[in-house]
Amino acid sequence: MLRKLLLVGTLQGWGLWALWQSHELKMWPATDNISLHALLYLCLSVPLAIYLSADLGSVSRTRRIQLLAFIAVLFPVLGAYSGWANDFIDGASFDTQHFRPGDLLAASVLGFVLVPLLAHFNKTTRTWMYHDLFATASRNAMLCLSAGALTGLFWVVLVAGSGLLDLIGLSFMQQLIGQAVFIIPVTSIAFSTAFALGLARSEMVITLRRFQLSMLAWLLPLLMMFTLVW
Repeated sequence: MLRKLLLVGTLQGWGLWALWQSHELKMWPATDNISLHALLYLCLSVPLAIYLSADLGSVSRTRRIQLLAFIAVLFPVLGAYSGWANDFIDGASFDTQHFRPGDLLAASVLGFVLVPLLAHFNKTTRTWMYHDLFATASRNAMLCLSAGALTGLFWVVLVAGSGLLDLIGLSFMQQLIGQAVFIIPVTSIAFSTAFALGLARSEMVITLRRFQLSMLAWLLPLLMMFTLVW
């Protein structure tokens, strides 16, 4: 699992760097907002869907492939619409290109919600099991948070280490980590590695979820008391 997710993270990182480089060089797809947004959404959504749907024991390989195919079709369409809106609604030119934060946020929430819904849909009864949806969504939320925290910690250590090297006259590391060709691929690889390590400790994630639910169960009466008093 670690090798597969590491490969996905590597491909995603170089794909995002290629999009950044096209913007720096002012060449396609950066010269066309619709293509740029569609490819960006593709590079972000498919690897994330691979991470979020990994190691789900109740989901068959065929169902997972169908899920990823649906994500790979839907999100480039959403990205193309965002690029069209950027062109024709906001009236942006190449020199004033920008990504719409609201669109990215909505797409992120949609992707996070869609993965468990598509993975656990029962075609026979045409329903979902709440337990499966909750277990997958809570697992993915904790894994994303922990992977994001570990990626941030990785960069803190990297920046601190490069600063220490710079103090003794070795500035090559500080120059390297300031370049996009290093920042984008390495960040993507670090996130995929952290996510894979979290998946390898899935029993710890389950234990942490149970602990959180137990704590919330104790806090619920207090919250109800304040609600009644209010």
